[in-house]
Amino acid sequence: EGSYGYLIQLADGNRIDLTLNALEKLPEMQRDSLSVLLLDKDGLVTPFPPPDERDYLPAPPSAKAFEDCCNEFWWVSTYVAKGLWRREITYAKAMLEIVRTQLMQMLTWEIGARTDFSINPGKEGKYFERYLAPEHWQQLLATYADADIDHTWEALDAMGNLFRGVSLVVADHFGFVYPHQDDARVCAYLSEVRFMAPNSSIPPKMPKEKP
Repeated sequence: EGSYGYLIQLADGNRIDLTLNALEKLPEMQRDSLSVLLLDKDGLVTPFPPPDERDYLPAPPSAKAFEDCCNEFWWVSTYVAKGLWRREITYAKAMLEIVRTQLMQMLTWEIGARTDFSINPGKEGKYFERYLAPEHWQQLLATYADADIDHTWEALDAMGNLFRGVSLVVADHFGFVYPHQDDARVCAYLSEVRFMAPNSSIPPKMPKEKP
């Protein structure tokens, strides 16, 4: 449809993602804020401003986005617990990554609140070590576990503690309401499930309603 992409890994270690476009597509092409015009021999491209990271800066959360993030974090935590209780480690790990997504979002907002959303924290938090408080960075590292059941429980617990801490900072900064009751109810449930006999005859009671 007028364009073709090449993903190129060179033997010398360099990588290039190259897209070729038909000239008639030029008016439709979206400019990334990091774009740099290297060569335009025929003067076909309208000049654009110097590159910056504005397209990659996080946006402040709305009250609804904050509420949804908290809701998803605590609700899916119960799925992790269910998987661990059943010793279904691959399921538990998959659910843990959904929980992690919400944690990473909250950490991004916490960094943004301290920096006026003026810095790029990097894809998948790759620059978090630069911008998080040292204790938060260490807490985040503690959320990465191997395939051991007990270690994964510890990782889930570390996630909850870190999420709660940064969420309260974000809530205070923006004037949002943190769901303390949901937090307490889910944490009580997680604790109950963690110390039940695995695959016992009595399954863990899930919360009656989504927090």
